[in-house]
Amino acid sequence: MLSRVANALYWMSRYIERAENIARIVDVNLLLLLDFRSLDNDRLAGYWEPIVKSTGDDATFWQLYKEANDHTVTDFLTFNPDNCNSIICSVVSDCTFVAPDSSTGGAPPSRVAK
Repeated sequence: MLSRVANALYWMSRYIERAENIARIVDVNLLLLLDFRSLDNDRLAGYWEPIVKSTGDDATFWQLYKEANDHTVTDFLTFNPDNCNSIICSVVSDCTFVAPDSSTGGAPPSRVAK
């Protein structure tokens, strides 16, 4: 019983840490772009596309959105339930989790969006 609780606490802290890191990346980019108010949409996309690529979810992003801008990227990284690495899916148990298999030797659980 204690082992299961420890395992659950470990994974909970990992997902909270992931959510915190995504929030920090979005916050830093938003604050950076406050200094560049005169950028057009094409040049702004140059600041948002690397953020999506750095999360490793760029294939999923381009399936859901046509362009990378402040609204689409922040929505994708924070509140989109179709992105299983979004902040909302990291902290809310509403997203579907697949429990770790004992045959994998304690490998991280797979996360699948609804």
